[in-house]
Amino acid sequence: MLSGLYRHLPTPIRRYRSYVKCFLIIIIMYMFCNIVGIGRTKNFEQEYGKSIKYVDIFEIAETDQHIGGPYINQLPNTFIISNEKLCSKPPYLLIMVKSAIGNYLARKAIRLTWGSHLNKYKKSIKLAFVLGTHSHNSTIEKESAEYQDIIQIDKTDYYYYNSCRLTLNG
Repeated sequence: MLSGLYRHLPTPIRRYRSYVKCFLIIIIMYMFCNIVGIGRTKNFEQEYGKSIKYVDIFEIAETDQHIGGPYINQLPNTFIISNEKLCSKPPYLLIMVKSAIGNYLARKAIRLTWGSHLNKYKKSIKLAFVLGTHSHNSTIEKESAEYQDIIQIDKTDYYYYNSCRLTLNG
């Protein structure tokens, strides 16, 4: 049916009819995508109406400038186990792993695997486990004395306090 349509076209167009079809399909798809909105990207500022403050982390490390502004809803910092030895000399990198009190085997696995390789680097890299309180505090104190990598805050080990444990705002 379409072959009869091309018979009346000039010879150069008949010769390139597959190219013409592809070109027309691409144009139609492009117009459809623009109408529907596919392919248009919104950035964060357009989508949420908030501006983003871009920060060069290397510049901050060199100048010790504060980037966050005032604290919001800061909770008092009270530590049951603080382990000052972790940061007696400021580390280049401090890896903080939040952990539940009952996850002793998981903490031990980390210490025996990738946690044991941290002292092989030229820079000072420290590992700390952040825990909440529980009725088994005596076992945590023994573990802290043995490994010296536990920080325990004075908040019950409860899901709501996960972010508090992680930021040590607890």
